[in-house]
Amino acid sequence: MARVVRERFTHPPRVREARPTDGKLSTIGHAEAFRAFCRAADRMGARFLVIGGTYRDALVRAMSTRDIDVVLVDRESLSREVMEEEGFRRVEGSSYSWLFLRGEKPVELQIGAVASTGPGKGPFSTALAHAEEATIEGRKVLVPRIEDFVILKLLAVEAEPRRSYRDLGDVQMVLEAFPELRPKRLSVEGIRARLRDLYGIAAPRLRSHAARFRAVHRVAAKPGEWSWG
Repeated sequence: MARVVRERFTHPPRVREARPTDGKLSTIGHAEAFRAFCRAADRMGARFLVIGGTYRDALVRAMSTRDIDVVLVDRESLSREVMEEEGFRRVEGSSYSWLFLRGEKPVELQIGAVASTGPGKGPFSTALAHAEEATIEGRKVLVPRIEDFVILKLLAVEAEPRRSYRDLGDVQMVLEAFPELRPKRLSVEGIRARLRDLYGIAAPRLRSHAARFRAVHRVAAKPGEWSWG
């Protein structure tokens, strides 16, 4: 069995509660910035996938996040003119960060990656191929399936281990928020099979991801425990 390094989550488990804020962004300024970006995307004919903390805040558990996180679809850049007309300014030295300046406070929009509907697919393209629609701040947008959100977080842990406590904390929140999905769609076996069959992850990486997810799965199933190793 793959060795799992001791890590600690940033919050205790909590049973899912009724969330009248479903589809709302709880971080100050994010709602206005998100709607402005949707308007800009409509004007440009740009498609995008909502990921990261923005997905978690709107669809899993209301919890503030630093940036608005999106993945562009089949395009590398955004129109500077249109973005500026909607209140954004490109962050100096970056082609993938924009600052929204018209709201209650400055909000950064981060373009995490580019997904493709064509050949040569990476993980975000795979998630895009199985994406579904959700309503965030009154707008219908593309989002990963819940199991693909979990997989993208597991892959992020592999890419940036120093951020593992955040990404695995998000996985834990998903498992706590949707206990009805844990037996099948969010089961260890289900995630392992999806990693293998859709994302092309093979051993020994597959064993490592499955072991890490299994450990989080155990924590989410035992209220009162919030560390594992």
